[in-house]
Amino acid sequence: MINNYFFLTHFVRELNHDLSGSIFSEAFSQDKNKLILSFIKNGEEIFLEFHTGAQLPYLQIRDSFRRAKKNTSSFFMDFYGAKLNGIQIARFERITKFIFDDFSLFLIFRGKDSNALILNGDNQYEVFKTVDGDSIEKILLEINRSEFGNSFLFTNEQSTQPNIKAFKNRYPFFGKKIIAELLLRIEMSDKSFNDSVIGILSEIEVNNFGLFYDARTKEYSILPESFLLSKGLRVDNIFEKCNDAVREFLLVQMQAQLFQSLYKQALRYFEKEINYTTAKLEAINKKIDEGSKEILYSEYANLLLINLDKISRGMDRIETENIYHDGNLETIILKEKLSPNENVNYYFSKAKSEKIFFTRAKSEIVQLSKRLELALYQQKQLSAISSLGELKKFMKALPLKDEIQNNDSPKINFKQFLIDGKYKLYVGKDSKNNDLLTTKFAKQNDFWFHARSVSGSHVVLRVENTKEVVPKPVLKKAAQIAAFYSKAKTAGTAPVSYALKKFVVKRKGMEVGMVSMLREDTLLVKPEIPQGCEMIFEEKEI
Repeated sequence: MINNYFFLTHFVRELNHDLSGSIFSEAFSQDKNKLILSFIKNGEEIFLEFHTGAQLPYLQIRDSFRRAKKNTSSFFMDFYGAKLNGIQIARFERITKFIFDDFSLFLIFRGKDSNALILNGDNQYEVFKTVDGDSIEKILLEINRSEFGNSFLFTNEQSTQPNIKAFKNRYPFFGKKIIAELLLRIEMSDKSFNDSVIGILSEIEVNNFGLFYDARTKEYSILPESFLLSKGLRVDNIFEKCNDAVREFLLVQMQAQLFQSLYKQALRYFEKEINYTTAKLEAINKKIDEGSKEILYSEYANLLLINLDKISRGMDRIETENIYHDGNLETIILKEKLSPNENVNYYFSKAKSEKIFFTRAKSEIVQLSKRLELALYQQKQLSAISSLGELKKFMKALPLKDEIQNNDSPKINFKQFLIDGKYKLYVGKDSKNNDLLTTKFAKQNDFWFHARSVSGSHVVLRVENTKEVVPKPVLKKAAQIAAFYSKAKTAGTAPVSYALKKFVVKRKGMEVGMVSMLREDTLLVKPEIPQGCEMIFEEKEI
């Protein structure tokens, strides 16, 4: 609910109180989808973070923010030093307006099209994220037509008992949570439709917000503490200020994402473990049911020895009397590529393998049964875990690779992106960190990227399934990020070298951050954080 229109209206009044009268100091970005606005008030610096990502655009005040020394871009520099007179929001539109003497700054919430824009009195503009001409004209037209204020005076223009579908279509800005609350109140109260709407909006306007957890869906929600939707949910906190609610929600969301990631990895482990042990047990039992072929293979080997002079390389079978079974004719299959003696040894070897198998089968069945029982028990334990701390502790006891236990944690020491919701990308921060990423973290079949002929970050694209071909567009996006985190960042296009990690080596005596490529391909790309790439974890520990 943190980007719902009515929540934002409440939040804008809070921001108005906290920021009005401050001086616009700076605007910069270290991430394609994140704009940091700096304001100075009473000698203190206040940071406003505007996230324009498609999945969860949001606004929050941060008490502190450490700007990186490189790989950052500045915006709206001609407007630094202006005094902020006030903040408003468009009537029933998620557009906030920061009012200065000679210009206004607009923060526009539109999913993947969310953006920041400065507009002066001459209708000249500057944007945070580049958009095409038609789109900017639509935005400007919408801004000029909008009525801005600090409250939501809502009047239902439909009938006193409208159809809920028609109401949602007429007023899409209400959002799913409020519509769900409205339906619940209509069902449980004798109040009219309009009275229920007004009651909900008045509570959003004046009540505190709570952080609620649904144990069934494992999801967090920010809701007014008086909402019926919150009944039956675990309340983790109640907030007097919207900003505190946003901050806490973003933190638990990030932790929830990590929880889901680790949880899925554990599920995959148990699925693999259970499938493996079950299949292995079935195969052993099937072989036991068929019986041992040790005697048969020994007989074949001895019969071949007796008829050794009748066998030559290239034969695929021989028919001979079986002295072990009343001289009956026996056809013995041969390996064409093997010599006569090698075929004899082949059957003696198979006889020995059969003996070893049946000698060990009983104990192996016991071991596999215990292994399957443990996996099923631990899988059941996993289903009862609800906290990140419990899950981390649980996973340490599993025989998982270090990457699963440690590398997906927010404490990871690299920038981390998710490409197209599936592929993980890791970016080094400095020379020492680049070495760690390339020599210690990257796997042999991961893809490694680096902007060609300039200094920059090492970039590693994790390949989880080596049998799956990584799509070319994914490789291109990884290359774009590698170019973005390099000295070629400001170039129109830049060449990026890439190869599998196994072809990237660090020779003895090489300086920190230096490597050598045994094989490489090149992509010519635009340096940027492309569409479909989301930063999962910041560089610092959460």
